[in-house]
Amino acid sequence: MSLKYKLPGFGWLLLLFIFLLNSPIIRAQSDTIQFQKLAVELWPEYDRPEVLVIYRVELSPNTPLPAQLTFRLPDYVETMHAVAVERDDSLFTVESELSREDGASLLTFSATSQFVQFEYYDSVILAKQGQARQIDFNFSIPYDIEATTFQVQAPFQAQNFTLTPAPSGNFTDGDGLIYSIIDVAGLASGETFELTASYQRNTDTPSHQLINPTAGQTVDVLTSSEVSVNEQNLSLGYILVGVGIALLLGAGGYWWWSNQVTTPPTQELQPPPPKAARTPPPPPGRATGGFCYQCGTALHAGAKFCHACGAERRG
Repeated sequence: MSLKYKLPGFGWLLLLFIFLLNSPIIRAQSDTIQFQKLAVELWPEYDRPEVLVIYRVELSPNTPLPAQLTFRLPDYVETMHAVAVERDDSLFTVESELSREDGASLLTFSATSQFVQFEYYDSVILAKQGQARQIDFNFSIPYDIEATTFQVQAPFQAQNFTLTPAPSGNFTDGDGLIYSIIDVAGLASGETFELTASYQRNTDTPSHQLINPTAGQTVDVLTSSEVSVNEQNLSLGYILVGVGIALLLGAGGYWWWSNQVTTPPTQELQPPPPKAARTPPPPPGRATGGFCYQCGTALHAGAKFCHACGAERRG
């Protein structure tokens, strides 16, 4: 009997649990993340030979923050160039994680702001065959998006640029680079979007390097003959510089040697050290005051020193 009365209570709990699982409140937890706007930009051969892929996300105002976002990227993407959120018109880097699942790389990070941006370089979607270039880009929609814009930058010196689907417009930035735009409305989570761009280009130099050459020098693609002439001119310049340095060293060595062998200046003859005051010798025939004990010279009668050798008089 006791088991009979307990089963109805357990059954009510089970029914309540099933009801909660199917209630709109529970289901909304997986549907709360929505994108109001998404811009995906492709910049081929801009500052590196690969394609720079940029995602700019504007979350729906109804999306609670922080929001844990996950994007499905190609499986060969191993590193991110940048992952950031925007606050007060400034970007702040946030921690992110790349994991592998079902043949794809999953980028996961926490969005603490309504505006999010991340970037990576794709080395696979751009195919080159001579001057011909082609981009094949596949986008997996991670969440429901109200409005999506795809922008594809035509590299500097690109010719015959085409985009499929057909662009809805284009614009030119301050560097003269042209962007083709595809606007798409109402993309749903789980769908995919594909685009193809093709063009021709006769150089592999990145656009940024051509637009902003180092030290103001004009960047140009040189032919083999131009390279040979430049190498010859460079060698001649090195030779002239070497000759100039040798002449300067020779002149400096001669100056040093000439200063070393020059005859030292003649020393001035110094006067002999002063001796004791001498008394002139007595005139001949005059009586003297004796003779010097040292040199034998006749002395004056009142002399205290010998007028010849300066010795002191004795006695």
